[in-house]
Amino acid sequence: MEGSKKKGFLTIKQLEVLKLRAQGYTQNNIADIMKTTRENIAVIERRAKSNLIRAIETIVSYIESVSLAKVEIKKGENTYIAVKRILREANNAKVKLKEHMPEIMDILKRIGGEEDGKLNTNIIVYIQKDGSINLITIPDKKKRIPKICTLS
Repeated sequence: MEGSKKKGFLTIKQLEVLKLRAQGYTQNNIADIMKTTRENIAVIERRAKSNLIRAIETIVSYIESVSLAKVEIKKGENTYIAVKRILREANNAKVKLKEHMPEIMDILKRIGGEEDGKLNTNIIVYIQKDGSINLITIPDKKKRIPKICTLS
């Protein structure tokens, strides 16, 4: 067993492995630190990512269920046009957003990456009744973990 103590959807060991990987450690380095095999670390990491994805899917399902509007932004879309679409959908839903165009543009660039005025990632934007927005990146590769950001 990887460690029965939990922090949300992750065991303590899974959390530690992900933390060390985020700091740049290799699976071999982590195996040495945790006094186990690289193969065991690979299993722990794979299960941790799977658990994270399940947790994120749960959060996204909830966000989607309470949202008034949804805007899907495709990779390669012009950032300015994407923001205009978000503002238009909020207006159509009769919601006054808490953030203005410059702030929304900035967060799209930060979480989606931008090159030559075009976003590098697919993003779904959910507009809430209170004027807050949730942004969720949709990674190209299946194994990558989406990012969730809330502007409120």
